[in-house]
Amino acid sequence: MAIINNAVRSYNSTMPNGPQLAGTAGSLVALLKACLVDGFDPRSVNSISVSGGIATATISAGNPFAANDVIRIAGVTGALSALNGDWRLSSGAATTFTFDVGSMPDGSAAGTMTALRAPAGWVQAFSATNKAAFKSGDVTATGKLLRVDDSIATYARVIGYETMSDVDTGTGPFPTEALVAGGGYWGKSSAASGTARTWRIRADAGGFEISVQYDGTTWQTHWFGDLLRESPTDEAAVLLTCGENTSLSAMGNLLTVNNNAGRFMPRAYSQAAGAVRAREFAHPLTGSGVGFGGLDYPAPGSGLLYVTPIEIWENGAVIRGVLPGVYGPLHSQSQLTDGALETSIAGLPGRRFVVQKSNSNIGPGAFVIDTTGPWR
Repeated sequence: MAIINNAVRSYNSTMPNGPQLAGTAGSLVALLKACLVDGFDPRSVNSISVSGGIATATISAGNPFAANDVIRIAGVTGALSALNGDWRLSSGAATTFTFDVGSMPDGSAAGTMTALRAPAGWVQAFSATNKAAFKSGDVTATGKLLRVDDSIATYARVIGYETMSDVDTGTGPFPTEALVAGGGYWGKSSAASGTARTWRIRADAGGFEISVQYDGTTWQTHWFGDLLRESPTDEAAVLLTCGENTSLSAMGNLLTVNNNAGRFMPRAYSQAAGAVRAREFAHPLTGSGVGFGGLDYPAPGSGLLYVTPIEIWENGAVIRGVLPGVYGPLHSQSQLTDGALETSIAGLPGRRFVVQKSNSNIGPGAFVIDTTGPWR
């Protein structure tokens, strides 16, 4: 059946006709808009047939979609118009893909049909040249906005806002000017050039993780969006991670535990106005950072990978929530393979995880991210 708003979408720079990230002004805004708001790589669909609850679509010019991708079908008319919407694929072949449509009746679809890689359910609230403000399109989300100023070639400036009236005007900034003047930093490339950089984004309608190989080798990772809230009434349980200076190597600090550098929330738990810093905590066996643990992998006997949730605490004193979909391995990153698919996770059966290696201000680490969902 059709995917709902909280489905997890995964995107990466190897996908056909995907957006490119480079050391050029505007490339990050374009990437975020393509993945979060618009989707990309539209294709004409020649036919869709439904039999026994399985839809089979044909793209005679060549199918770019694979199993577990989330795609958006449009243009179906008549009796099978319920095919219009977002679907997670069961399989993908050279010219066909399939997906489960539940109890939809058998038949052949009519209309001028298209498929594209589905966006994550966000909206671009405001924009200007090389600037944009993004927010969740989910009415159950907190509605906080991310402003991205992508005017510089090698990095962008990022600020979260509680509300905005245009792309340059907002209330409740996080970080504030006092915390990081001009906003935080997200790296794009170590070179001001058109050389494409490898990137990955994993997102739902409430938050997203972005990892960028800014120098062609080293990953940095950031998060923006709602947490899994400790208190359901905490409308400020939103996290933005970022660098605090222009050093690209210092920007990817998502993996350092008990450290409040580059982690900001719009308000304290009391809801008093004013941004606060946050700290991450995880199981003590993760060591000083996520992916710094010492357990053997795979675990002897079970063959499983053991992970821990990543908690977000206000200044290390008040827990505000948990990072959605992101888990810290209790094993060393040196035992894991970047980009590897992991399905044998202790306590989390039936889900697919991808290993993401990344850098931090204390060295290389790694996390695993749930690509099955839902995160919430």
